[in-house]
Amino acid sequence: LAEGRIPGSISINALAARIREIARRYSVVRSELGSALENPDDLRQLLEEHPINAWVGARGTSGTQYFTYADGLLATTFTLPEGQHEAARELVQEIVDWRLAMYVRRVGAMVGADRIVCKVSHSSGTPILFLPPRERMAGIPLGWIDIIADGVPAQANFVKIAVNVVQQADHDGNTLPDLLKRWFGPNAGQPGTTHAVEFVRDGEVYTLAPVGANEEAGLQTWKAYPRAKVPPLFGFAFQGWEAQSGVVEREGLFLLFVTLDKTEQPEAHRYDDGFVSPTEFRWQSQNRTTRESAVGQKIANHAAQDVSVQLFVRTQGKIRGQTQPFTYCGPLTFERWEGDKPITVWWKLSETVPERLWPKLRVPDATRNTGSSELTSEDDMNV
Repeated sequence: LAEGRIPGSISINALAARIREIARRYSVVRSELGSALENPDDLRQLLEEHPINAWVGARGTSGTQYFTYADGLLATTFTLPEGQHEAARELVQEIVDWRLAMYVRRVGAMVGADRIVCKVSHSSGTPILFLPPRERMAGIPLGWIDIIADGVPAQANFVKIAVNVVQQADHDGNTLPDLLKRWFGPNAGQPGTTHAVEFVRDGEVYTLAPVGANEEAGLQTWKAYPRAKVPPLFGFAFQGWEAQSGVVEREGLFLLFVTLDKTEQPEAHRYDDGFVSPTEFRWQSQNRTTRESAVGQKIANHAAQDVSVQLFVRTQGKIRGQTQPFTYCGPLTFERWEGDKPITVWWKLSETVPERLWPKLRVPDATRNTGSSELTSEDDMNV
């Protein structure tokens, strides 16, 4: 699906490479694949023996074979009418996203320790983290666990007595030594030091920081926050697929997470979002939302219904493989709207965007057309 090969075919090598790339984003999938994730031959064999064998054998499809596998090539047995490929892929994508979210939530739900304090030590001169004795502390994870470190999503490998590797989702390198040296200096973990860090659990994710650094300073306008750090500031935790959603609702609360650059999104999901001026933001609802719906009415009447609408914006989802944080733009006030499915809404910001952030947040320069000569409306349109 990620390679655009439905319907179509894909080689086992290309399939394994893409699966390895995607699996690294999910700690529970990564732990389940284990060492096969790092060995191409083992991963190919695992895929052939399990999912491919099941699909070719028509398990769960009432004996109808939708796939074949021969000479290292997995292929569909069905075709689609011309012009329906994109719609079919979008439908399959929705099903896959939902099934994967349910799987991760079911298998990966942690009932672990709320706080784990680790001593910073070293192994062969490289700083690592020693865990508390498992026999004395219940709930210490084992395997790859999702974490946030220095505001960046990553995964930590909890082994029997230590955490020895931290990796960002799209990178193979171990970032733990550099992270600890950045926090504690070049002598991190050396004999005679008393450095310590803590893993503090928030739902299914741990935040890693020096002991005491997880104290919240409160929500600050125009400060950048990783998505996972936002819910605790409002007194709740993400549930299921909310961690990926652009709109998160709670009683009396509407959080809008907007990524301005949508070039990686399907055309149907490239919503027209962006700053109209330093004090106004244009936002589009999901394609199915109407003005008469409960969500539509909550948007237009949020003040009367005592619903707080809060805006978080980032330019790109990832830069060089690293997930980017969102800039908190403060509460919004409804101004006007137009259209249906989707609705286009103009919001008023409570604070003017600081000029230093205009380039980063793609805010139109409010001073661009000032000067001794004025442009007429027609001139402005021609420009």
